[in-house]
Amino acid sequence: MTESPLTEAEVAEAERELRVSFPEDYRAYLREVSAGGALFRRLRHGRALAHLAQQGVKATGVDLSPRMVELAGERWASLGVRIERAEVLDWLASDTSRYDAVYSIFGAAWFTDPSRLFPLIRERLASGGVFVFSQPPAIPGAYGPQGMYKGGFAGKAMFTYRYSYKPAVWERHLLRAGFSTAKAKIVDAPMEGHIGTLIASARA
Repeated sequence: MTESPLTEAEVAEAERELRVSFPEDYRAYLREVSAGGALFRRLRHGRALAHLAQQGVKATGVDLSPRMVELAGERWASLGVRIERAEVLDWLASDTSRYDAVYSIFGAAWFTDPSRLFPLIRERLASGGVFVFSQPPAIPGAYGPQGMYKGGFAGKAMFTYRYSYKPAVWERHLLRAGFSTAKAKIVDAPMEGHIGTLIASARA
């Protein structure tokens, strides 16, 4: 489904929230054509969680950004959505709940070492539960952890990592973490030559 284009301010907000710099071609696509599904939900501060809650699903969101947590909490608290501000590895390690599904939309699965994240997610899933994540596909020839400085290469050194692999490698990471099945694929962008989306799913 195609979503409405974003303003320049909304694109900049997405970059701040996701702690990345989008390629200029992708920024132009977001401004002129469509926000797409995944980024739209991120920008709307918990819209996907709210949709699940409206269907009767008990939904919990985890994010490191104080602003995102504040805005999502203000907007969706009346639906019963639970929003937690935490580092995802710490939160999963201490949480004792069981979940039928866990998903990451251009989020934790992109920014966290899968050898640490995936086993924790597997532990929190009920039998038969599903883990699904989406993010940009790997740049050809650039695989594994990809370091990136924040703040325009100036000032105090702050950096983050993104993890990028071929679909088959993502599948192996999921199976090693204890999932019974795993499938990853790249979905082409609506416009030829534009950045597609990696989508992976696994069942406990």
